[in-house]
Amino acid sequence: APFDAAASASASAAAAVSDEPSTLVEWMPAETQAEAVIFGARRLLEDAESAAAGSQEGQALTDALTTARTVAALALGLDLDADILPLFDRDIAIAVTGLREDLPAGQLLLHPTDAQAAADVLDRLASSLEGLGATVTTRPGGERAQITTVEMPDIGSGAYTVDDGVVIVGLTADDVEAAIDANESGEN
Repeated sequence: APFDAAASASASAAAAVSDEPSTLVEWMPAETQAEAVIFGARRLLEDAESAAAGSQEGQALTDALTTARTVAALALGLDLDADILPLFDRDIAIAVTGLREDLPAGQLLLHPTDAQAAADVLDRLASSLEGLGATVTTRPGGERAQITTVEMPDIGSGAYTVDDGVVIVGLTADDVEAAIDANESGEN
């Protein structure tokens, strides 16, 4: 689609992210029932925070983000701006299956600029959660990936891997493996 060259710097930067077609649909299992791909989510989140900071109504959001930054730093050793936001630099996608079941399944797919840094952040997060009482296990997934599952007592579980530059997050290791299988088999 044509882009207005006179748009703001933020809009121009967001449009530049979408110059490269997303390949994240190649990781979505064939049985995916709902999907969304978003380009430049980091910039969207940063712009939303800036807009909220400039309004009285946005003060609650600003306060909540300050609290989240403090909790992430103290409890998990993570800097939301330096560690988490880079995961959303490029394109992100959500794929959902099992919409008619009690608990739908699916994947959050992230295509960060630096996949190794993303893997390091996720491993640090898993380690921090393990220190808070979570059980962390790792098992092979597909031909080349290792899937890490983090189970928090009374809260739930999540699983992740980084494969071929894509971060795959799901509620279970099976959700993550379904994305790996879809990509490896081409049945997506």
